[in-house]
Amino acid sequence: LPAEADRALAEALEIFTALGHYEAATCERMLGHSLLAQGRPAEAAARFSRAYEQFRARLGEDHVYTLAALGNLGTARVQTGDLAGARAALEPAISGLELVRGEGSDDLRQPLLSLGEDERRAGRPEAALVHHRRALAIAEAGVGANHPGAANARREIALDLAALGTAQGLDDGLAELDRAIAIRRATDAT
Repeated sequence: LPAEADRALAEALEIFTALGHYEAATCERMLGHSLLAQGRPAEAAARFSRAYEQFRARLGEDHVYTLAALGNLGTARVQTGDLAGARAALEPAISGLELVRGEGSDDLRQPLLSLGEDERRAGRPEAALVHHRRALAIAEAGVGANHPGAANARREIALDLAALGTAQGLDDGLAELDRAIAIRRATDAT
């Protein structure tokens, strides 16, 4: 089904591009998400970059769509290993979303998770924990403690704790991982 969805999005992209409508950027962004899900982060980054530039040109720097596309670009860059490029996209996306949507906005969850992953990959698990714990708090306040979004944050926290390299970190990381797995099992069963 991803190939079928991608064909439909590509067709919609063609139509919106011909019309000069900003929804062409939405199509670029959705194609980027599809590529990311298919494990093709470099191609996804190119789509997100185009979406960001189009939204910025049509809607402005501070529009939520522009900021979301910038955050998506950062996420893709983390997955390609471009940590500096990821940070350059994620930090302004997070700052902008905080201003536009508020510091507790659910729109911040994914960019915070990605920035935390960036920090951990850069060898800074303590900094990663700050971002991942904030993402967890946002998830619990917004979608609930038993939502897959909370499980994703807990999984990242578990990895951060393990990366600390201490016995306590490993124990705490395993406990977080157990919580994440329990949430996923409960939500996948329904």
